[in-house]
Amino acid sequence: MAYVKCDENMERPLKHYVTVCKDGHLLPNRKFAKCPHPKISLIIPMYNEEKNIKPVIRSIQNQNLQELEIVCVNDNSNDKTLSILQSLQKEDPRITIITNKTNRGVIYNRIYGALQSKGEYVTFIDADDALCNIDILQKAYKIATEEHKEKIDIVHYQTCACTMNEKGEMDPFVIFFTFNPNNFNKVIRQPEIGDNYMQKKKNVTGSGLVFDKIYSKELIERIADYLESKFDLYR
Repeated sequence: MAYVKCDENMERPLKHYVTVCKDGHLLPNRKFAKCPHPKISLIIPMYNEEKNIKPVIRSIQNQNLQELEIVCVNDNSNDKTLSILQSLQKEDPRITIITNKTNRGVIYNRIYGALQSKGEYVTFIDADDALCNIDILQKAYKIATEEHKEKIDIVHYQTCACTMNEKGEMDPFVIFFTFNPNNFNKVIRQPEIGDNYMQKKKNVTGSGLVFDKIYSKELIERIADYLESKFDLYR
């Protein structure tokens, strides 16, 4: 397994992009076609997320990388989550909806949704978050598939935390998180992951977050085999 950090500069001009997505708008010239072999599948667990669905979906649809699959796992919601998803699916055939008959929890939904996906790589995003850089998936995929001789299993990209005001606009105060900046674009091999990344020792490489990375589908399948007995993933 190999791991690489994507050095993505996140600047103030992103404010406009986040606001556009938060308002539920699409950027110009966005046309959607089902992709039989997606480069990346995005897995979104959802439970009673009727207020958040459209912004997070728009942030994905506005990505420059369009060879995507959007897998929405509706965890037995009792609000309008399903009907909103079905409406969005009519305009974007890349959206796949999985509906649980009972509430299964976010870990199950992420792994099960990933197993059902068709992408070469998988990434996770929560329903109340957004991809706030128009090029982030394109750049992460390029790093994973073109910039290294060996197979890359994980690409970690930079994340930011921000707050929104009542109008749905990004507040001026934005916190940008940068992890281990001296190791940007360095391939980290398995022993280093085991010693530093997973155990979260001092000066770790990468964050312990799930949703700031793309993962190879093979890696997800190996993890699923390990977790199967606990979560009954192959239902």
